[in-house]
Amino acid sequence: MTEAAPAPRLAALTREDPALHTLARRLLALAEQGLPRMYAAEGGGTFVFTRVGTVSPAGTRSVERRGTSTRYAAITALGARFLPEERQRAVLGGHSAAEFAGLLVERLPQITDLGDAALVTWAAADTDHPKLPDALARLSALDVPGRPRYTVEAAWVLSALAAARGSADVEDRLAAARDRLLGALTGTSPLFPHATAPGLLPRYRAHIACFADQTYPLQALARLHATAPDPVALQAADACAARICRLQGDGGQWWWHYDARTGDVIEGYPVYSVHQHAMAPTALFDLADAGGSDHGAAIRRGLRWMAEVPELAGPDGVPREPMIREDYAVTWRKVYRGDPAKAVRAARGLAARVVPGARLTPSTGSSVRWRWTGSAGRTSSAGSSTPGWEAPPDDRTQQHPHTGNTGKPVLFGITLDPLTMDEAVRRCLDAVRRGEQIEIGMVNAAKLVNMRRDPRLAAAVSGCDLVLADGQAVVWAGRVLGVRLPERVAGIDLFMRLLAAAEQAEIPVYLLGARQDVLDLMLRRISEQFPALRVAGSRHGYFDDSEQGAVADAIAASGARMLFLGMTSPKKEIFTAAFGKRTGADVVHGVGGSFDILAGVTKRAPQLWQRIGLEWFYRALQEPRRLGRRYVTTNTAFLLMTARELLRRPPSAGPSHGAGSANRSH
Repeated sequence: MTEAAPAPRLAALTREDPALHTLARRLLALAEQGLPRMYAAEGGGTFVFTRVGTVSPAGTRSVERRGTSTRYAAITALGARFLPEERQRAVLGGHSAAEFAGLLVERLPQITDLGDAALVTWAAADTDHPKLPDALARLSALDVPGRPRYTVEAAWVLSALAAARGSADVEDRLAAARDRLLGALTGTSPLFPHATAPGLLPRYRAHIACFADQTYPLQALARLHATAPDPVALQAADACAARICRLQGDGGQWWWHYDARTGDVIEGYPVYSVHQHAMAPTALFDLADAGGSDHGAAIRRGLRWMAEVPELAGPDGVPREPMIREDYAVTWRKVYRGDPAKAVRAARGLAARVVPGARLTPSTGSSVRWRWTGSAGRTSSAGSSTPGWEAPPDDRTQQHPHTGNTGKPVLFGITLDPLTMDEAVRRCLDAVRRGEQIEIGMVNAAKLVNMRRDPRLAAAVSGCDLVLADGQAVVWAGRVLGVRLPERVAGIDLFMRLLAAAEQAEIPVYLLGARQDVLDLMLRRISEQFPALRVAGSRHGYFDDSEQGAVADAIAASGARMLFLGMTSPKKEIFTAAFGKRTGADVVHGVGGSFDILAGVTKRAPQLWQRIGLEWFYRALQEPRRLGRRYVTTNTAFLLMTARELLRRPPSAGPSHGAGSANRSH
């Protein structure tokens, strides 16, 4: 197999910094080595969502495949098209890039995510696939005019239409996509917000944007100008690029969160490897190719970080843990601080809202603990390295952070998310749109008591990305102790709201739990209440621990984006902690006895009983032998916990915010 001639981008590295040329070649070889391991033949061929590094009790490291992603499959096709055909087939499960793009186009009728559809359309356009008109039609159907969109998705739509410009009449849609993206800019800041218009984000975090919100728009606008002169688009791309390059860290770091109003950094860490070796180089190269400014020095600084990783450097200057691991065919996903990050992140977002320009991120030299994340490179990270260096553009991962909480109150040592029901639903739908996973933990009085007694349950709940107040007693205890929680978010109510949202948005769901007869009853009732709901699969909840891995794999194979677990505590929490990521579902929500209620096996308390906090008593009346003594015991213990906490606090103690649990979110 003959080596392809070096592309201009690699040739430039040879002239400027031969050592970085070697590093770029190393990353490209790693991508070709790792991508075949991420190919998944099921469903006609796709790619896994991620490969995750794990460490056994004996200290042995390994890398597991988890989930699948249409989005990342399209990104891989876009990158692989620059390889010779025989190497394309080695990466894409025996398919050429054009053939693989055709497989993705055939799945478009089942795709409901605008970002996924845009990437598939882009791949069809850049591989000159004859089914491009079908892809454009599906993209048009999903992109309803007038709706706010996440900026990254809007940028992908513009890039897809620009790529199709020479093959189809897309001028009207192209103009609308251009105006939408440029119209998202606010004031004099050159940075793009997280959404193109209000309506998708809570007001208190609408100003926060991430690195992907900058690279994809500037890339799309540069590519638009390259297809036909558009000085306004090029100027906006140039200004955005200049700002993120000016803000780049001394060690070459591309930072994580920005204030879109002021153009300043809000939060630097984590630093993601895909930003360093793929997203920034590709966007900035595309800008230069389109006639914009040359930011080659910033590209080289960012790439150099992959080898030097100053955050992990030992006394000799060599990283204690390399970011690039040929032995596993991965790059580690990010470097982050070992502190109570979620509480700190919440404080940053709120501070930046109140005081524009506030930055609470320590510098590289700060005395903090640094770690590489346990998650190895996602498919998009490997797939997007190829176009960044081999040739003109393509696309990268949307590794989007998900932070959006005010204050992060701590109650009985557990960090809670102070969300209303509507905010919790939006957070879940947001995760589905971006293809990120959130695991939801629900706490009531009994569970908080049991978490004191069961370390595994405590660790599982504390590690969830969202921890919500399921019980009215928790909200009341918070008020007594000065911990502000806006309202009770009952697990069953959130379950029903998400089922309704999934039906409307055509999001496939999986239902795991209860006895088979109860599950069958519930499925019948759900089909009556939500006739258009896509149930990707279901299974009863009576399985041995040895079967948990197989159950998780079956859920992943189903393609479900939401997983609901109707199992008792602590089984559902421990399953979620151990296998939630492996299921590939974007939302994992343990709903306890909700399956029994939906099936009609047990009755839920009337609204009045719920409002006055006596839902537990209503349940105890239905099952006195099983629940009576348990509720009396745990409720008494909860009252004593609250009393002890109240006596322990000084009279002036106000709302509690800060460190508690270290959640599993990004």
